[in-house]
Amino acid sequence: MRVTGIKQGTQEWLQWRHNGIAATDAASIMDANPYASPLDVYFDKVSDTVKHIEQNAAMEWGSRIESLLVNKFAEMHPGIKNLETSKLYAYDKDTYFKASLDAEADIDSEHVIIECKTGSSTEKWFNPDGTETVPLNYFYQVQWQMLVTGYRHVFFSVLINGRDWFE
Repeated sequence: MRVTGIKQGTQEWLQWRHNGIAATDAASIMDANPYASPLDVYFDKVSDTVKHIEQNAAMEWGSRIESLLVNKFAEMHPGIKNLETSKLYAYDKDTYFKASLDAEADIDSEHVIIECKTGSSTEKWFNPDGTETVPLNYFYQVQWQMLVTGYRHVFFSVLINGRDWFE
């Protein structure tokens, strides 16, 4: 179920996330998020106070670059249709299962999620033998997004060190 009327990054969005489990929370609950533990999520959700997250430089630039990563992905997929950004979903009307998508689109007659990431190293994205992998915290995040939305495929649009793009 798509949620409308709430803009990502606002106080209202933080309140919406506080009242449920979002994709980043799912990674934390699985103990795969280096920035928050399962206990951190628990204490955040039982608190009456909505936790304000101070953006560091990496978070700020990741947010600023997100639209560029969506555009690059669209450029690399000329047949892409119905591209939308910053959509919010709840599994059901009264559910705690929530997801904030970076982007979504139709590719080859299938509706997919596009998750944008930035970083300083390709190490997390490639195995020693050169095969691609998805960092565990991002894997759990997109698994949660797929559960909430019902979509079956996710593409990553990734920029490393501000110069190396891959999907």
